[in-house]
Amino acid sequence: MTGTLILLAILKTIGSILLGILAVLLVLLLLVLFVPVHYHAEGRLRDQEGGQTLDPGRVKEALQAEFRVFWLFHLVRFSVSWKGERSVCLRILLFRIPLGKQGELEKQEKETVKKSEPEKQKRAKPDIGKIISFLGTDETKEAIHAILEKSGQLLGRLLPTKWKLEGSAGLGGPEGTGMLMEVEGILFPILCGHVWVTPEFEKYSADLDFSAKGSVRLIRFVLTAAALFADRNIRTLIRRGKALTREAI
Repeated sequence: MTGTLILLAILKTIGSILLGILAVLLVLLLLVLFVPVHYHAEGRLRDQEGGQTLDPGRVKEALQAEFRVFWLFHLVRFSVSWKGERSVCLRILLFRIPLGKQGELEKQEKETVKKSEPEKQKRAKPDIGKIISFLGTDETKEAIHAILEKSGQLLGRLLPTKWKLEGSAGLGGPEGTGMLMEVEGILFPILCGHVWVTPEFEKYSADLDFSAKGSVRLIRFVLTAAALFADRNIRTLIRRGKALTREAI
């Protein structure tokens, strides 16, 4: 009898521990899905001296920008900054994890690409007729329409809620600056209330400040992915696309 009670007590303790672990995992999952990830971008371009033509090198030196992402009351922060060179940093709680500067990242990327370059293999030419027939079906058209629609809705959630661009700019003469103003006029419904740029007609110059901020919840990505996967036409598109890919290898 005593042994049975001890066994029951052990099982009860194990059950309580497992329930506690599941509860913690559930809370973490809800935090990841529903706590918004905030982002903030800001930048400035100070090239007031300018010149007769656009000089990318001078623009590169004059540009300063920073993009920050933070989550869960700034406990997790990620930033990418540009002040002459790119710098990437990740902070978790009070710990700073530098991810390297531009030169180091480019070197690592080149080494990775070099190591991962596959040997050239002869591949069969894809059947253009099958591809055209595949893209021309009603199922494929409906699948592409659904992908564009859902992706557009998700993009709308990702766009910044507040952003502005202000200052002055010129593109090296009346013609270039006129084209800039023409584009601004076409996009006026989008840019209205966000863009205040004084044109400079005599030369190239820039004295601009930009800022934007917004947020997104991971649940939006999950719901979009689920909606796309639930679409029968999209599943058919993926399956047939894989089949065509295998035939072309």
